[in-house]
Amino acid sequence: MSDNFASFVANRADILVDIGRRLDKLEVDRCIRLSRSANLAYTTLAALPFPLSVDHSVHISYVREQGAYGCGLNAAAACWDILFAKYCWPNFHPNVSVNRMLWAWRWPLMCFPEDKPCSQRSPGKIPGFWGFEYEALDDYLHNFGCATEGTEPSNSDGIQWPTDEGNYECFNYRLDRHPMAVVPKYVYDAKVDLNELKYWLNGGPVRVGVWGNHFVTLVGYDDNTARFKFINSWGDRWHHLGADDGFGFIDYSKLNQEIDSAQVYQLQPPKSIPCARIRFKSQYRQDVHLWLGFEGKSAVRRIWPTAQRQDKSWNLSLIVPLPRGFSWPPSAQNRVFLDVYDTGAHSNAGGTIEEFTVGFCGQYHYCGDITHGPANNIGVPAGYQPTGGVQWITPKSFKAGEMLRLTVP
Repeated sequence: MSDNFASFVANRADILVDIGRRLDKLEVDRCIRLSRSANLAYTTLAALPFPLSVDHSVHISYVREQGAYGCGLNAAAACWDILFAKYCWPNFHPNVSVNRMLWAWRWPLMCFPEDKPCSQRSPGKIPGFWGFEYEALDDYLHNFGCATEGTEPSNSDGIQWPTDEGNYECFNYRLDRHPMAVVPKYVYDAKVDLNELKYWLNGGPVRVGVWGNHFVTLVGYDDNTARFKFINSWGDRWHHLGADDGFGFIDYSKLNQEIDSAQVYQLQPPKSIPCARIRFKSQYRQDVHLWLGFEGKSAVRRIWPTAQRQDKSWNLSLIVPLPRGFSWPPSAQNRVFLDVYDTGAHSNAGGTIEEFTVGFCGQYHYCGDITHGPANNIGVPAGYQPTGGVQWITPKSFKAGEMLRLTVP
């Protein structure tokens, strides 16, 4: 690990909330306390009878496409994202990196030694900082934490080595021990039973093993249709039993035929950090390249694509941290920019940027090239309270082969 990283660890993860902040200290501290007081332990659960329907899909931003493998970790990441958006204030938290989880999961197999079959490899430990080693993925995610999208691109076609920037933010996104587990564990193994799954879904998402060799995330249920709803990790062109955009359904009557296992996660509430939410529509999202930075500085970071060759999804909605060193809030002298370039490799149709918004501790700033019109609630994510009223979103078009720059403000 680098000297800079060791210095960061010595100063603890509290430095994350000091990223060039210019907001009033008392206000920032109040926001952080609110975020830290969030409860991710499903304490909202009630006894029977349950509500007729529950749907956590409103908290889904990033519809992942796993590429070659990694369905279990893609499903875990969906749980992670929903819990942060549902329980942590403000709900503007970045999507966690599947790549970091895949790397930690595969490390022992890659290195001990990689050129032998799995059955002949010696068990290895996952390296951390200062020589610390972790026994397993859950142990690593509890003690060290996870990076987020935009600092480490998800790429299950070929695991990437962790980035320094990802290391800096890992401590802010950590798995916790579940209080209901019989032994100290990081997940609770729920019973595959109609009432038990509905019980847990009243509090949040549930990762389930399905169809013998796959994982998805249950995001709700509906007694009127007698079905569970789930988000898959096969991209936004996949649909199942009438659902679309990457979602599917499982009939109550086929519960024990289709679901093999169920797990509930417990997470430590993260501190808020400045983030950007980007949404675009296109015919092939891997053709669209995005860079995020701030004018007058060299801290520019490519946040998309993921390099997954098998990602054939159309659209993207992603929340990522602003590059380190940005002085909050954005202003005319301190602009955040988004560079957009569509290679046109699979389609010359171009696309539209639907949203480019930055937020931190309940403050939101919009891209003036996208948001126009009188106040209403069309297309505006929950929790937005901008001054001057919420405005509708008019998309900004981009063409294949041309570079487009958008700024906030």
